[in-house]
Amino acid sequence: MMNSACAASFAMAAILAESLLIGRGCQGIDYAVRMALSPDEVRARYERERNDYKEQTLQIGGLIRDLLDARGIRYSLESRTKGIEEFCEKAFRPGKKYTDPFSQILDISGIRIVTLLRQEVEDVIGLLRAEFDIDEGNSIDKGADFNANVFGYISKHLILRLDSQRRSQQEYRGALGWAEVQVRTSAQHTWALLDTLVRYKAAEDPPLHVQRRIYGLAALLELVDRENESIVADWDFFATELTNTWLNQPLSASLLERYLNSSEVILSTASYLAERGVGVFEGYDDLALCVRVCTAANISTGIDLQRFIDGVADTSPAFFELLLATHEDQNSLRWTPDTLLVLLIVASDPQRFSETSLTDEFSLGSTWRIILARKRWLNPDMPRAD
Repeated sequence: MMNSACAASFAMAAILAESLLIGRGCQGIDYAVRMALSPDEVRARYERERNDYKEQTLQIGGLIRDLLDARGIRYSLESRTKGIEEFCEKAFRPGKKYTDPFSQILDISGIRIVTLLRQEVEDVIGLLRAEFDIDEGNSIDKGADFNANVFGYISKHLILRLDSQRRSQQEYRGALGWAEVQVRTSAQHTWALLDTLVRYKAAEDPPLHVQRRIYGLAALLELVDRENESIVADWDFFATELTNTWLNQPLSASLLERYLNSSEVILSTASYLAERGVGVFEGYDDLALCVRVCTAANISTGIDLQRFIDGVADTSPAFFELLLATHEDQNSLRWTPDTLLVLLIVASDPQRFSETSLTDEFSLGSTWRIILARKRWLNPDMPRAD
């Protein structure tokens, strides 16, 4: 049994610990029961290890970015590692029962993903579930249990870590812990920001009329989500119909102009060349010549043009790399999008576009460069010296 002197000493120690925590905004905790580490020890350890947690946050966030980009999902992503004060406050927060906050606080690394549409939220969640280990017991779907007449915070929170395969890889050795990933739409995020500012982090509950306005806004933002989805669906339908309309039209200078302005292959080729010092200018050199070359290659409609471009999309950088190799001063080259298309077409059909026809029929300059690059492009095993 504890004697009176020991009891007094223990009580004094408890009061002292309590006063230290109150100074950090943590009142009403049972320090002696909850953890072996003192507040100062927790703070000192987290100060030492926080850079490691920051590295973990960066690695997990970077991996998620790569996965989302590869899937083509529209999103914005923010990440953060808990600050020292924030971690210490949570470690000793009233009502929490942490005995080891470093292993039990699972959101030291935090990542937020915001999408435009609710379906994109589901796409992100599906991707994360497929690529990471999920702590289902600590993950939560905020708002999933709302009744039909209830509005408020809606967001999906996953507690995750790298799967076992990635955890065994050397490149991820600094990212073995858990992280919280929040996923919601931009409309849901708007409400979350306001609610955090006005209600969640407020010292006291806001007046009833202010709370009513906050929850009324949540209802309106659900309508924003629905309207966003409707607008995107209508736009996709319009764009599909527009594309189908012009693809069926006969080839013309105006159709070429429209196509060259939007072709991902032409635009990516222009970017590829720009990285190598080649000037690819907006505007056009000779659309009439481009139409003639297309016609000679039996490209007579927008559909024909699209099929041709699809056929050379993967190999076109290799052709331009070979063509650039024939120029000593690549920085002096100045091309336009229609020039890029002409070069790709004449390179793809050596029978129709012989050296004679390129010179006499189409008046192209530097034909020997085109012929040489074309030979090497179509015959990868051809010796480089000739």
